[in-house]
Amino acid sequence: MQVGANEEDTRIASTRLARAINLVGEPALSLPCGTDSAGLPIGMQLIGAPFTEPKLLQVAKALESALKS
Repeated sequence: MQVGANEEDTRIASTRLARAINLVGEPALSLPCGTDSAGLPIGMQLIGAPFTEPKLLQVAKALESALKS
């Protein structure tokens, strides 16, 4: 996979921003939040404190509803 001027392994590039969160076991999720000027998707990652999965899901649901409006 070509990333800028660098060649990267696809698996490593696709998990770069999630590895630390997975390692420590914090609840996290990502959701789409729009597109850039070229029409490419933009995502948002939400990370919660330990054992706050229900609250994290509520926040994501509210953001998703607000972004659809």
